[in-house]
Amino acid sequence: MNISTIAKLLESTIDNSTGIWRTEKGSVYLNGSTFYRLLNLPNNKVSFKNWMSIIHPEDRDKLSSIIEAHRAKKEEIGRSQYRVQTRDGDYIELESVGLRYIENKEEKWIGQHRVITSPNSYKTRHTETGLKTIHSLSEELCHIISDKEDYIGFIISSERLARKTRKYGTNIHLNFIDFIETSIKSVFKNSWNLYYINDSTFFSLCPIAKYENTLDKLAFSLSESLIVQSELSLSFTREEISLVALEINNITLKLDNLDKTLVNYSRYAHENCINKFLVLSKVNHEAIFRHLTIKDSLLDAIRGDKFTIAVQPIVNLSTGETRSHEVLARWQHPIIGNISPAEFIPLISKQGFTSSFGWMIFRKSCEFLVKETSFNNSININISVDFLTSHNFVEKAKIMADEYNIDTNRIVIELTESVPIDDELKVRQQIYDLKRCGFSLSLDDFGSGYTSLFSIFDLPFDEVKIDKRIIQNIHSSINYIQLIDFLINVSKDRTFRLVAEGVECRTLTSTLRDLGVDCVQGYAICKPFTPS
Repeated sequence: MNISTIAKLLESTIDNSTGIWRTEKGSVYLNGSTFYRLLNLPNNKVSFKNWMSIIHPEDRDKLSSIIEAHRAKKEEIGRSQYRVQTRDGDYIELESVGLRYIENKEEKWIGQHRVITSPNSYKTRHTETGLKTIHSLSEELCHIISDKEDYIGFIISSERLARKTRKYGTNIHLNFIDFIETSIKSVFKNSWNLYYINDSTFFSLCPIAKYENTLDKLAFSLSESLIVQSELSLSFTREEISLVALEINNITLKLDNLDKTLVNYSRYAHENCINKFLVLSKVNHEAIFRHLTIKDSLLDAIRGDKFTIAVQPIVNLSTGETRSHEVLARWQHPIIGNISPAEFIPLISKQGFTSSFGWMIFRKSCEFLVKETSFNNSININISVDFLTSHNFVEKAKIMADEYNIDTNRIVIELTESVPIDDELKVRQQIYDLKRCGFSLSLDDFGSGYTSLFSIFDLPFDEVKIDKRIIQNIHSSINYIQLIDFLINVSKDRTFRLVAEGVECRTLTSTLRDLGVDCVQGYAICKPFTPS
C-alpha cells in the first residue's frame, strides 16, 4: 500500500481540527479537506514555496532551520509549531509532527497538523499568556490615532527571553511578564494595558493625560523601575532588556505590519542606544525609520540585483590621461530614494551580507571593463577585509576575471578597513596570493587613522591613496605638506603610485602637481558617472 493511500485512510479517522500532510517531488499534499479549507491555499496540492508563503513571516526562518536540523541529524520524527494564515487573513498556530522516510532514493515526509489556537482566540488573546495580541493593539491604535487621544506606548523586549524559555521552560516567559507588569505598575498604577507582540517583545499602552510628567520623564521612570525590579530578580538583568518609548500621536506610526515595526524599533534600541533605551520623537523618528527601512530592504536589494555602479576616473597629473576608474556602488531605493554608500555599506557588513554584495559589485565591475572598449586601462574595486578573507576569495576573483577574459593586472583590488591590515596574518596571506595571481593592489584612505604606516613598507602595494581629509587640508598646515612630501619619497623608493583623493578644486590640483603627486581623483577632475 503506497503512502498516498495511507494518507487518505488516515484522513477518514481524524476530526476537523486535524489534517494529514505529505511531501513528494517538491510539493506538499494536504489530506483533510475540511481542515485545510480554513487556510489561504488554492488547492490541496501546493508547492513548498506556496506553503511557506502562508506561514507567519516571523516563523519562516525558524521552520526552515528546524527542517535543516532534522535533515542534518537524519532524524525520523520531526516536530514544530508555527503560525499559518487563514482565508480571513488571521493567523492560527499549528503543531506539526512528521515522519521522515526514503522512497525511491527521495526524501519524503508524512505527518499530521493540529490546530493549537482558533482564529478568534488568536486574534484577541495569546493562548499561553492571556495577553491581548497585536490584532487588538492595532484596533486600539486606530481609535487612538483617529480620535487624537493622548497615549504613550512602551516597547519592552528581551533578546534572550526566547532562548531562556527554550532552556528553562514556559515559566520563565510568564516570569518576564510579571517582571514587566510590576515595573509598569510602579509608575502607572492601574492605567495601562499590556500586549503580546512575539515571544520576546511586549507593548504597554498608557493614557498620558493622567500624568503631569513629559514622555521623557515617564520613560526614565519606567527605565529606573526596570532596574529596581532586575536587582530583585534572579532571572533578568536590565542590560538584556531594551525599552522604547513613544507618544502615539506625536510620530507617524505605520499600522501595516505593526508587529514588525515594533520589533524593529526594539532591535534598533538594543543595537544602537546607550542602555538599550530610546525615546522616539519627531526629531529622531524619521532618521530611525530611514535606518530601519534600509536595513530591512538590503537582502531583497542584493538578491534582486538592485544595486548599480558609478565610476570615477583616476587621472595621471603629468599626462592628463585616465589611469583607472574607481567603482562606486549606488542604490536608488523605491521609497526613500538615493541612499549613500556611507549608510548602506556598514549595514551590509553588520548583517553579514558582505560576500554576496561584494561579488555582485565585482561582477558588475568586470562587465564594465568588457563593455567599455574606448580605453585599455584598469579598474579599482573596493574590497573590505571581511570580503578579502571570505572563503576562496582569491580563487573566485581569478575565476571571474578569466570568465570575462580580463587580465588580472587590469583589476586593482583597493583595500579599505577599520583595522591595521598588516597585523592580520590571514589578510597578509591573501594579499600575497592576489599578487601571485597578477592582481594589482591599492591601499585606500592612507592617513585616515586606520591604516598602519608599516603597511606601505611591508606589503606589496602598487598604489597608495591619500585620504581626502589630508588632501583638503594641505593649505591649512605645513604638516600635511610634509607628510605628502614624505610619501612621495617613499613611493619612489618602493615604486608604487601615489593617488590624492578628494580633489575638489583646481587650486589643489596645481599644488599636488607641484609637489609631485602621481595621480588625482575628485570632483575637480570628474564627478562619478554611470557607465551608461
